[in-house]
Amino acid sequence: MWETDLWSTLKNIYADIDAKQQQQRTTGGPFDKMRTWWDDRLEKLLTVPGSKVWGEMKQNADAISSAQDSGGLKLYKASTRSPYFKDKSKIRLHLIGHSAGAIVHSYIVNRLKWNFETVNFMAPAVRADVFKANVVPEILSGRVKQYNQFQLTDETELKDPTCQPILGYNRSLLYLVSRSFEKGEETPILGMEKYFNSQIGSMGLKNISFYDAPGSCSNSTTHGGFDDDHTTRDKILALIKG
Repeated sequence: MWETDLWSTLKNIYADIDAKQQQQRTTGGPFDKMRTWWDDRLEKLLTVPGSKVWGEMKQNADAISSAQDSGGLKLYKASTRSPYFKDKSKIRLHLIGHSAGAIVHSYIVNRLKWNFETVNFMAPAVRADVFKANVVPEILSGRVKQYNQFQLTDETELKDPTCQPILGYNRSLLYLVSRSFEKGEETPILGMEKYFNSQIGSMGLKNISFYDAPGSCSNSTTHGGFDDDHTTRDKILALIKG
């Protein structure tokens, strides 16, 4: 399990920027235009500090399974010596990743040569091209038997209130990552409905399923709500047991 403590980091870094910009917010005119103007402005303001923090977080996620002395490779090597792994027919491995956890798991799928019964991502913050390079080939080869994704609808992403207490930002964290934290260049992020559909869903892979939220399989209405949502958790457990 990997905890990023992302929210504390964001609060500490962006408090000054938010305070300086408070009095510059638009107070008149149509509400939607005002909100769009502020969100666009924040995305530009946060590009440099946000990209720095996010870049370091991605490096940490990569490092878990990249170096010879990394925890991921140590775990894999230990498994090859374990008597419990000798009969692979008795081993069923599953990955569950939420948000930036999907970055960790995307590299693990590629580098640690286990077979995975299911890979389950909730609102994955991994770049679509990283997923394509590391996970899609393993889905095609059969090492990943089933990939399941839980994602907010784009309409819900655009009104996710999660970031409002920190920055007054009215879009989801994945929008902030996609439009600001990737050095200011709009970047396809896997967990965003519009990018999953265009980048992955259009590939026609048979052993991929996705579940839009809110919906019958997930009641989450925010980026951070998936892992606390009983409906989502029950569905993932059902997919694992299945």
